[in-house]
Amino acid sequence: ESMGIDLSKSCRLDTMVTVVDGYNFWQDFTSGETLIDRMQATDAADGREVVDLLIDQIEFANVILLNKIDLMDADAVAELKA
Repeated sequence: ESMGIDLSKSCRLDTMVTVVDGYNFWQDFTSGETLIDRMQATDAADGREVVDLLIDQIEFANVILLNKIDLMDADAVAELKA
């Protein structure tokens, strides 16, 4: 937009894919860490927690890939999928 280009005239968003680290998901979900703590914030005023980013990405996606499930037992995979 800042360059005067309107991508909505020539592009269509069809799929939003999110890759979830299944092995570390619950640790990240309950960590209480902020993006600043992990040095992943967009700026010093970005006070979001990691869990907020995880939830936003999962809710927005229409395709969710579970990564590292080979490191998990079947019950943990089933719980994560649920």
